[in-house]
Amino acid sequence: MIGGTTRCFNWILQRANLTPLRNALTYKEQTWTFQQLNELSIQRARQLTALGIKQGDRIAIMGQASRNLLL
Repeated sequence: MIGGTTRCFNWILQRANLTPLRNALTYKEQTWTFQQLNELSIQRARQLTALGIKQGDRIAIMGQASRNLLL
């Protein structure tokens, strides 16, 4: 699954470079641009790295549908 995750991140990064202010994600009343989504993805990756999670590790995320679960 690493390949799929990498492709998704690269796609977000590419969209952030090409159309940074275009809407990327809407949840309830809040919308994020590709630039914001890219920045949040990098932030989340850094948080996971700080916890000792490395490429190839498998993790599970469980929670109720919310902004925090999406990002």
